[in-house]
Amino acid sequence: MNSTFEQIKQITSQINNLLDIVNSVPTQTYPFGTGAFTEKSTPSMKSVKIEPIVRMIYVLELENKNFFVYVSENLPDYKILKNCEIYYDFTKKFKPLKIIEKIQLNDEFQIDAIVKSYMNMYGYAYVRGGSYTTDPLTPAQEAIIQQELDYIDTGEFYEYSFSQILGFENHYYDSIEDIDSLISKTNTTYENYKKDKSKYDNLFPVEYKSRVNDIVIEDIDWLYDICVLLSENIPNKKKGSRIDPTKIDLSINYIQKYNNLINGFRHLYYLFETTSFFDHIPIGENSIYLKYPRFLFDLFFYHSSTYEITNKSLNTLTGFCLLLKIMILTAQNRIDEYRHDVNTYDNSIEWIYPRIIYILEKKRLEFNDMPRKLEVD
Repeated sequence: MNSTFEQIKQITSQINNLLDIVNSVPTQTYPFGTGAFTEKSTPSMKSVKIEPIVRMIYVLELENKNFFVYVSENLPDYKILKNCEIYYDFTKKFKPLKIIEKIQLNDEFQIDAIVKSYMNMYGYAYVRGGSYTTDPLTPAQEAIIQQELDYIDTGEFYEYSFSQILGFENHYYDSIEDIDSLISKTNTTYENYKKDKSKYDNLFPVEYKSRVNDIVIEDIDWLYDICVLLSENIPNKKKGSRIDPTKIDLSINYIQKYNNLINGFRHLYYLFETTSFFDHIPIGENSIYLKYPRFLFDLFFYHSSTYEITNKSLNTLTGFCLLLKIMILTAQNRIDEYRHDVNTYDNSIEWIYPRIIYILEKKRLEFNDMPRKLEVD
């Protein structure tokens, strides 16, 4: 028993001696990355001390007014510009010019928040960074960003609208007649707006992708010149044309422009049928070409080499193109008048006015329920 106790004492003494030796070894420090570690001068490491790496968010201005939000450890500006240009396709396409903002990164969510704030200011087509570095963005990414930016705009809209509504909510009304007068004025304004808005909206049926107000007078001149120059059998061809006949070919661009104009003329005919815009203009026999413009223009545009184009056909073309110019200018002026009528109202009227009417109606009921002072003889 005594021998076992003595063995334990000897082992314990040896362990303590070894610990004393280890603790007496001087400390040395060695660099490690951007921090440092501390160890005893023995084969085993006593302790490790790592200093945190500071990461920064850099906002870079690129060529052509584009921007990139880049995250890196704190490095000299020239290295940031060089590294960013190498790493991303967007910055290869638009070379980094300078760093316009530096922000210490405290939270990973900061990155996309800054990216989206710049997208809100300059448009998401001109900003990349964070979760949005690809060029182009995927349709799903564009949809998400657009939804978030719309929410920002909507929030500002509602804040402004609520301030107006609360003005009616917090106002003190002297009499029920005052409330009735406000309800009547608000209802009248709102009904007038709906009538003007309906008149304007009904000018543009959804089936017409190309509208009258998209057509310019130069487009009619272009179409007239094309028809004349493609008509090889017309004697005494028009001189001084705006188009060089040697450069005419029915390329896809010419055909597409022609089809867009024809679609615009269909919209013009719709206005002719549904409005009184053109009551003062003598349409005459041109009404058939107004309804079916291809009857006239296809003859010149596609079939001038097959059918003989006479002077009568040319005169019809000239008269109809002149009529189109008059009708287009008339329609565009009237459309501008209708648009102006709608724009005279507050742009948030559809959201604000029904709520104002609701508040005023509630105030009216409250006013009726208020106790009246007893008259004393």
